[in-house]
Amino acid sequence: MSGEQIPVFLGLFLAAVVVAYFYYNSRNKAEIQKTLKTAIEKGVPVDEGLLTAMAGPSQPDADRRKAFILLATAVAIALFGRVVDDDDMVVSAIALFPAFIGAAYLLLGYLNRNKSR
Repeated sequence: MSGEQIPVFLGLFLAAVVVAYFYYNSRNKAEIQKTLKTAIEKGVPVDEGLLTAMAGPSQPDADRRKAFILLATAVAIALFGRVVDDDDMVVSAIALFPAFIGAAYLLLGYLNRNKSR
């Protein structure tokens, strides 16, 4: 494998992971909604707490946790770029994407923390 193919395959792998995550997450939500619809049609009373839990994140610190995971991923990708002697800094530049998304989640976590007080 030549040095030019490594960033391409890394980018394709990351894209495949993101697509798989969103696919399985949407499939899971569709199954939950289908189950809830069946319960409503059968006349089973639906708890308000269940609907509230389905509407938002289950944990109050979810944004900050996502931020730290994405920032750690960015650092790992940048270090990988240094290890493979990425002279053009292509792999290290790819690390900017999860870094900026992580920074946005960190900002959202900070803003939501102050909003709930």
